[in-house]
Amino acid sequence: MLGVLLVVAQLTAGVPVDSTYSSAALRDVVERAATTNRIVPATLASYRAHFETEMALIIVDTLGRERTGQVEQMGGTASWNPDSGFLDVVGGYRLQSTGLPMSMTSVIRNWSIPMLYGQRLLLGLDFSTAADDKPPPVGQRRDTLRAVHPFAADRNLYYRFTGGDTVGFITTVARRVPLVRIFTHPNLALNANFAAFDGEVDIDADRHEIVRMRGRFVVSERMRRYRGIVGTLVKATGVVAVAYVEFENAEHLGKYWLPTMQRVELQTTSSIANGMRFTFRTVSHFTDFQITEAPAADSRVISGLRRTLFAPRDSLERFNGWRTELGSASAAVTASDFDDLAPPQWRTDGPPRLTLWPSRFDRVLHYNRVEGVYTGVEGTAEMRSAAPGVVGRARVGWAWSEQTVRGGVSLSRSWSLSSAAVTAERKLASTQDFEPEFSGMDSGIGAFLASIEEVDWVDRSGVSVAHVRIIGSPNHALATLRIGAMRDHDVAAVLTHGPIVRSTHFLPNRHARNGGYGIASLGYEFHPNVSGELLEPGLGATLRVETAAGQLNWTRAEASLSMRRYAGPFVLASRVDGGAVIGNDIPPQAIFEMGGRTGRLSGFEYKEFAGDHMAIGNAFASYALPVLRAPHHWGRWLIPGLSPGIGAGIGAGWSELSTASARAAVLEMGDGTESNAVSRATGRVRASASLGLTFFSNSVRVAMARAIDQRAPWRFEFRLGQSF
Repeated sequence: MLGVLLVVAQLTAGVPVDSTYSSAALRDVVERAATTNRIVPATLASYRAHFETEMALIIVDTLGRERTGQVEQMGGTASWNPDSGFLDVVGGYRLQSTGLPMSMTSVIRNWSIPMLYGQRLLLGLDFSTAADDKPPPVGQRRDTLRAVHPFAADRNLYYRFTGGDTVGFITTVARRVPLVRIFTHPNLALNANFAAFDGEVDIDADRHEIVRMRGRFVVSERMRRYRGIVGTLVKATGVVAVAYVEFENAEHLGKYWLPTMQRVELQTTSSIANGMRFTFRTVSHFTDFQITEAPAADSRVISGLRRTLFAPRDSLERFNGWRTELGSASAAVTASDFDDLAPPQWRTDGPPRLTLWPSRFDRVLHYNRVEGVYTGVEGTAEMRSAAPGVVGRARVGWAWSEQTVRGGVSLSRSWSLSSAAVTAERKLASTQDFEPEFSGMDSGIGAFLASIEEVDWVDRSGVSVAHVRIIGSPNHALATLRIGAMRDHDVAAVLTHGPIVRSTHFLPNRHARNGGYGIASLGYEFHPNVSGELLEPGLGATLRVETAAGQLNWTRAEASLSMRRYAGPFVLASRVDGGAVIGNDIPPQAIFEMGGRTGRLSGFEYKEFAGDHMAIGNAFASYALPVLRAPHHWGRWLIPGLSPGIGAGIGAGWSELSTASARAAVLEMGDGTESNAVSRATGRVRASASLGLTFFSNSVRVAMARAIDQRAPWRFEFRLGQSF
C-alpha cells in the first residue's frame, strides 16, 4: 500500500523555472550553503543517540479532525559512522490498534536519515524490495526515493531559488543563531527522471548549515506518466497523494547540525473519500547524542547504507526506556500543518471538476432490515476557481425490499477556519444515542451476514443549514450551528432475517412518531480527536443542545467527557455521557436509550433502559503481561507480538422517566401497552462488568460480562478493537 502511495505521490506538480536565483545576494547565500553542506564535516567520526519513532495510521475528516486507527512506537539506539553507515537498533516496541494490528515496519525498512549533509536527499521512508547492484547484508535495502539535494553541486539544473530573508533566531547553548529561509522550486518540466524537494530550507546565517527543511517530495513530469492498471486506477478514482517531510536539526559541540526531529507524512485522498484524507505519519525524535571526533580527513568515502535491526526478543520484552507516552508524538502535530504546501489538485483554484464516485460507500450500497439491499449513485461538482470552496453533491438510490426512493442534494462552502452547507435529503436515520466512532460505517455487514442489527431507524426528510467554526485548530475545538425543517415517518422492519443466517431473527424496528418540526442545534467539541475509544491520548469533551417545535416538540441536551492514557504496561480509557430531554409530548425518537452490545451497557439486553434523564459511564483498564510482547519476523513481515494482558471494564448507567410524557413515549416505541413495554427506567444505578484476556495490545478481547447490581448470569464477549 505504501508503495502505491509514493507512486501516486508523483502526481504533484512543481513551479516552472524563470531564472535560477531571484537575486544575486541569494545566489551567494546558496553557494555558501552548498559548500558547507556538500559533504559530512571532516572531523565528525561517528555519533550515537537515543531515538523514539511513532508510526500512525490516521483518517482526517473534512473538518480536520483526526481519527487514529493504529499507533506503533519504536525506541532504541541510532548510530552513524562513515564506514558502516546509519544503524537503528530497536530495543523497545509497542502498538495499539482499533482493528487487527499490522506492523508498518513490515513494508518500511528504515524510517529516518542520519543527517542532511550530502549531494542527494533521502525521503526518510525506505520500503523498497529491490537490492543494490551488490547485494547488501540481510536487512539492508536500497532507498526507493532519492531527491536531488537543493544544495547539490548540480542544483542549478533542477532548481529555482527565491527568498533569502532572515526569518528569526534560535538560541543554542553557545550562541544566538539567525535563520535565513530559502525557497526551492523544482524544474519538473526538465526531460529527465529525477525527484526533488519542493519547500523551504532554513540555514544558519553565520555558518550556512541546514537547521530545518520543510516541504514535499516531487518527481519530474517524465516520471509521472502512468500506464497499465496503475494509470487506469489513478485516473478513475482521482487518487492524489503527497509525501511531506519536516526535518529539524540541533547544533552539537558548536559545529555539527544533527537530527533532533524528523517527520514524514504520506497523505492521500480520492474522489470516493468525500474530502477525507488517509494519512500515514512517522515522527522520530533523537536525544542523548554521544559524538566522536577525529582528525580531519581530506578525502573519504561515506557509506550510504541504512539498516534497522531489532534487538533479541528477551531485550525487547524487558525494555522500559520510553521517554514519551504512546501516541503523544503523533498527537502533537496535525495533517493541516502542511496545507500551505498542498498540490494543485487539493486547492480551490482551477477549472470546475465533476466526479461520479460516492462520497461515502454506504450511499451506493448498504443493507438493513428496513430497506433490505440499497443501491445508489452520487455525483460531486467542485466549482474551484469559478466559486472557491463551493461543492455541490447529489445522490439517489433505491431500497429494493422496501420499494422506496431515498437521496439528497447539498451545497457547501469552505473557508480556512469554517464551513457552511445547505442540505435537502430523505434518509433512513438512526435513533441511537451516544454512538461510538465509525459506528455507521459498516454498511450493514452484520445484518447481511449474521442477521444481527442493533439499531433502530426512522424515515427522515427535510432541509437544513449548518455552519461549523474551527476554534484555534481542528484538534483544539469545533463549534457547530444547525437549523432545519424536518419530517419524521415511522417505518417497520420489512425483513425478518438476513440472507445468510436464517435461524436468527431481527428485532422489530422500534416505533417513531410521525410529524413535522423545525429544529435548531448548537454543538461544541473540545479536543475532538480524543474519544476514549480511539487511540489518541488526552482529555476531550462535547456539548450539544437542540430544540424542536411543530407537530413534534422537544428540547434535548447532552454532554460527554472522554479520556485515554498510556502508562507503561497500563492502558486506561473512559467515557461518560449524560443528557436530558424535556417536552409536554416527547416523541419516542427523542428519548434516550441504553443497554446491549451497542448501547454501552453490555451486561443487559438491547436498549433495556430508557429515560428522559440519563447518565452512562464506561471505563476500561488493561495490563500487558511481561511475556510475548516482542514482535516476530516471518520472512520480510513483522508480526506484532501476541501481547497478552488482563483487561477489566465497568459500565454504569442510570435513567428515569420523570414525566407522564416520557413514560408515554416509551410505551409508544412498542405496542403501547405496559405489559409489552420494550424499555424501562433503571430504577437505580445499573452496572455491568467484564473481566477477561486481551491480545495484540487490546485489539482482541475475550471476556465474561454480567450485570453486577443484581444476580445475573455471565455472558461471553468477543470484541475487536478498542470499543467499550
